Amino acid sequence: LLVVIGVLSATHDIACDGYYMDALDEDAQARMSGLRVAAFRVAMLVGNAGLVYVGGRFGWLAGFGFAAVMFVALAAFHQLKLPRGESERRREPAADREDAPQRAASRLRHVATAYLSFLGQRGALVVLLFITTYKLGDALMFSMGKVLLRDLGVGTETRALINLVSVLSMIAGATLAGAWIARAGLRRCLLTITLLMALSEPLYLLLAGARLPMQLAAAYDVPSSVIALLWRPSLLTIAGVLAIEQFAGGMATAAQMIFIMRRCHPDHKAAHYAFATALYAFAQMATGTYSGHLYEAQGPVIYFAVTSVACIPALLLVNLIPTERRAA
Repeated sequence: LLVVIGVLSATHDIACDGYYMDALDEDAQARMSGLRVAAFRVAMLVGNAGLVYVGGRFGWLAGFGFAAVMFVALAAFHQLKLPRGESERRREPAADREDAPQRAASRLRHVATAYLSFLGQRGALVVLLFITTYKLGDALMFSMGKVLLRDLGVGTETRALINLVSVLSMIAGATLAGAWIARAGLRRCLLTITLLMALSEPLYLLLAGARLPMQLAAAYDVPSSVIALLWRPSLLTIAGVLAIEQFAGGMATAAQMIFIMRRCHPDHKAAHYAFATALYAFAQMATGTYSGHLYEAQGPVIYFAVTSVACIPALLLVNLIPTERRAA
């Protein structure tokens, strides 16, 4: 059942991406990218907090039932109110002259051609490298950022408040980046946004550095009264670091979305976007799998130094990638 839900969820995600690119022109896609990130974060909040609360308070049958009713209502609203995309408007009913096996074979060939054609674009290797490495440092940071806060003694309730500040900062960054790119163009904005992302990562070293004296004191059995006197970053400092990093990360997320959309062929928008985002997700999953081992083995200072260095490939590639809209 969970596999079926996962497949349907991924299919819905691809359909949403395809509709977004089909229904909006290039400028509108850039302008709305921040709103799209904001909507995603709100959805995560509803799922991770709202539905979990309903499930814990009234039982999981009520939680999943409420989610099902909400999805049906949204599907009905979208079917009635959303405008048709460009490909739907120009689609004409055609005579069905092929039998079922021929139709199936034809569709399979079309799907294979759609995905493989992403690799036929100019500078395909550089594009693939950029997609997989662009937010590599951000992915490593996100994997262990919560663990660092816990190690610094930040309580659960305080972490929730700090996370709220982080989410709002990411939404603000994505919204600003989308509007900026729509106005100035991706080529003029991408390098600056990438630099801001790379420069924000080392800020975590300020927080990670506070763990060193605490670790040394614990290793040599220093009394707890002395450990309590050691410097620790204030909650304001922690919230400020996370807000800055998430703001820059939100800008980078919007820029990455717009870049991927620009590299999609007009005839295969959904397939190309799905292929590119799958590569990005795989890179994040791979780094996330190893991140815990690196953090435990080397400690937070070395770990967050690695996250800073992981931004270098994106900086080296940013001036080599094509940023113009892919021609038909």
